[in-house]
Amino acid sequence: MKAAVAWSGGKDCCLALHLAKEQGIETVALLSMLDETNNCSRSNGVAREILEAQAEQLGIPILYINTGWDNYRQNLLNGLMVLKEKYQIDRCIFGDMDNQAHKNFNDALCKDVDLKSIMPLWGKSRFEVYTLIRKHRIKAKLSVVRKNIGIDNLLGIDYTRLDIFELLEKQVDICGEKGEFHTLVYDAQAFNQSLKIAPKEMHELETVKMLNYILA
Repeated sequence: MKAAVAWSGGKDCCLALHLAKEQGIETVALLSMLDETNNCSRSNGVAREILEAQAEQLGIPILYINTGWDNYRQNLLNGLMVLKEKYQIDRCIFGDMDNQAHKNFNDALCKDVDLKSIMPLWGKSRFEVYTLIRKHRIKAKLSVVRKNIGIDNLLGIDYTRLDIFELLEKQVDICGEKGEFHTLVYDAQAFNQSLKIAPKEMHELETVKMLNYILA
């Protein structure tokens, strides 16, 4: 069983990779969809140089696809076809937990290219996912936070250092599954060594605040 991982550079795809390995699935490639303007992963805002460093520490090749949102599906499909031909993958791994629309998208996408959609986090409770992230020593910084929900001060904090009960009191999903925040992984059980990263600059967009990181 050979698979590619839909790789954003964040905690969920990283955990999905670890769990898939426990299921006997070999990850032979990462597929990262990049913001065509800012040269970083879509949503998570992880710089390409850090995505490359993550791939190097995992010892897994990475394919980058520049895309906008309008042509996202077709470009993702094209990327999977490239990886299927090059690495003979038979499945693709995603980090979704319980968003049915995302599952439908993943399943239909993989069906179009004759792959199996694998979602190792699917159906797990938030606390189980949080515990598994700690178990697999996944360390990640909050790189994006949604404005106006009272968590601006958490930008740049390590995910496992969050007060999850405080998040619950604020009615914030402790895994950020509803888009409250996104993360950047700098270490994990499967990494050869930890990445040294440093904050570069903060951007305030219409709905989110984003902290850009560089390799230190």
